[in-house]
Amino acid sequence: MAGLIALRQGDFAAAQTALKIATAAQGASGELWSALGVACWWGGDPGAAVTAFEKAVITEPSSSAGWVNLGLLNLAAGRTSEADALFKEAFRRDPCSADALTGLGAIALSMQKWPEADAQFTAAIEVAPDHVAASLGR
Repeated sequence: MAGLIALRQGDFAAAQTALKIATAAQGASGELWSALGVACWWGGDPGAAVTAFEKAVITEPSSSAGWVNLGLLNLAAGRTSEADALFKEAFRRDPCSADALTGLGAIALSMQKWPEADAQFTAAIEVAPDHVAASLGR
């Protein structure tokens, strides 16, 4: 799919265009909505990113990706409580989500809860040994 290829290449405008067309089709997956959210966020439109991520969690509520992305947006905006709740929801839906664990570690780190942050980052690395963000958190 052109939108996902453009996203991987860092062409966020092309990704947004292609993914908006793809998500306009009935039955668009949560993965496509999440990809559109990433393209919008990195393309400088956080409002559209929120909308896309919300559609991702509505479309595929069992997938942790949309929840994690909403958590990241909230964390970047300084809404720590909201981010924490979203990362916890992502973890509840997928206890093996290294991204959710890393998000929870980042929250703990921001609150200077060092042992809790270390435990979350360690758990993330155990799930995904090559997870860069989790490795940096330790």
